[in-house]
Amino acid sequence: MKKWARKKICVPADAAKVEYSLKEYGVTANKIVDVMCSWGKENIKIRQQGEEIILLEVRSPENILS
Repeated sequence: MKKWARKKICVPADAAKVEYSLKEYGVTANKIVDVMCSWGKENIKIRQQGEEIILLEVRSPENILS
């Protein structure tokens, strides 16, 4: 298993229960997730103020390669 992969633990019980956790290397992605979370919170504030935000430019399939 790759060092960045998640670890899966299955616990036998009446109801199925699966616990996931990140390995040490996977935890290093937390910095990226924190930045994305901050961006998302700011985006919500801006949208709540009524400002329209265009996140992606939509292009027709014919123009994607141009």
